[in-house]
Amino acid sequence: MTYKLILFLVIYFVITPCLWAQNASKLTIKKIKGSYNNAIKLPADLRIVKYDENRILLKLDSITNGFFYGNKGQDSILISEIKAINTRGLKEYIKYPIAATFTAISFGAAVFTIYAFNYPLDKCDGNGGCNNEIYPFIGMGYMGTFGLLATTFYLLPKTKFNSRKYHFSTH
Repeated sequence: MTYKLILFLVIYFVITPCLWAQNASKLTIKKIKGSYNNAIKLPADLRIVKYDENRILLKLDSITNGFFYGNKGQDSILISEIKAINTRGLKEYIKYPIAATFTAISFGAAVFTIYAFNYPLDKCDGNGGCNNEIYPFIGMGYMGTFGLLATTFYLLPKTKFNSRKYHFSTH
């Protein structure tokens, strides 16, 4: 029984990685000065913008000898001619509306905060039953939170890579 188990484990650990390695090429994007690292499985859908501002949709197959090869090897573009690469995906379309929404909410909270500082929001009945001092701090909290969220959604989902600042390779 143990020999069958050992034989099974040897077959599993020797043969299956060879089968998994078929078509396992990845596009690796590394920042030249910095620590950014991203790997995209090939073939990948990319939008490549050249210097003359013509946009070319290229289904990327590989990068070799300084050329992007795409559309099953039929198209090629020299890397030095490329201005920027935008990876296509859902986050590219969602990023800007979310950032704009959070910015609008932040501006609304700023207007509320300014109004709360200048004018009382509740009419006090004279018995000390109102607490107007808390509203400016609530407004500042909302303003800071949604301003931070807008900045985060605008800056963090990176979808554009400048070819002079990043190194593209496949393996």
